[in-house]
Amino acid sequence: MDQVMTSKEGLHNWITQHETEEEEESEQARESVNGSGPHTAESDQDSPIYTDKVNTHLEAENNAIEERIMELSTKQKLELRNSKLTLQKKQQFSDLKKAKLESKLMLERKRHHMMEEYALNQVLNMSRVQQQSILESIHVPRGELQLFSGDELKYWPFIKSFKYIIDCLSLPVAQKLASLQKYCRGRAALTLKSTSYKSPEKDYKRALEILEERFGNPYNITCEWVRKVTSRPEVKRAADLREYTDELSCCLESLKKMKSLYHLGSGDNMLKIVKKLPFYLQTRWIKTNHEIRSRYKRSAEITEPVKFINDAADEASDPVFGSLVSRDQKRDKGRCSDLSLFNCSIGQLQGKVL
Repeated sequence: MDQVMTSKEGLHNWITQHETEEEEESEQARESVNGSGPHTAESDQDSPIYTDKVNTHLEAENNAIEERIMELSTKQKLELRNSKLTLQKKQQFSDLKKAKLESKLMLERKRHHMMEEYALNQVLNMSRVQQQSILESIHVPRGELQLFSGDELKYWPFIKSFKYIIDCLSLPVAQKLASLQKYCRGRAALTLKSTSYKSPEKDYKRALEILEERFGNPYNITCEWVRKVTSRPEVKRAADLREYTDELSCCLESLKKMKSLYHLGSGDNMLKIVKKLPFYLQTRWIKTNHEIRSRYKRSAEITEPVKFINDAADEASDPVFGSLVSRDQKRDKGRCSDLSLFNCSIGQLQGKVL
């Protein structure tokens, strides 16, 4: 509106200036044409030419004012529209930020809830473990484990039983160490005397390592098994045969686990094993070995004489026909005695002749 008022004032000034200029020009023109006196301003304003010029100028000014008003209106509408768009964007940004904050808050609440549940479960589990540890410490098995005195052949059965019976329990490490020391005797107990000066965890770990180093060496155990099954007394009764096959089975399984079965499977060791058998079983094994060589074109493996001896022990332990085996064994023993006496007599005669 201020611009419109300014335009009107400018129009009035322009009209006044234009009237003054036209009066001067008209007066000069009349004086030069007819030499008559000067005209007044009131007579010029009443002329049609002046009126047309004024109307034309006013129309042009009105058009300019309307264009300006339209331009200002359009500009105002654009500004209003832009302001609305800006407000909408701000509102959308605010809503998005609010949604993110709400989502973050929900995640924080969920995480907090999960942490509370986890902490509660940990407490419950700890209480269960403690209760179980107390119950197991009260009901620790007594007498199930055999004492270990340092026999290398009994190390692995002992340590396996110890881990299944005591080490797997939820007991304090100090109590496990005390149990391990309790069931060791002799040389084994002496080796564990140095495991009582550090923390229970380190002492218990060191105690297991020392026992395995001293008594769990695979080579020493293999040599001890081979010596035991090849140096035992000869088998004379069915009970001895059953005991011998049990020893061979244990030896076979132990050496298989340590991957050292080839030590026992040599020809010399198999010959020593067969020599421990009664005479009738030795002759039977010679026939069996011959069948293996002729049929499979190879030497007998250690598992085959062990199976042979196991079958012979089953035969000798038969509740009905086992006595027949004992009778044949006595007869073969008599034949062996007669043969040895005959050999002695021949040796004596040869000595006299010489």
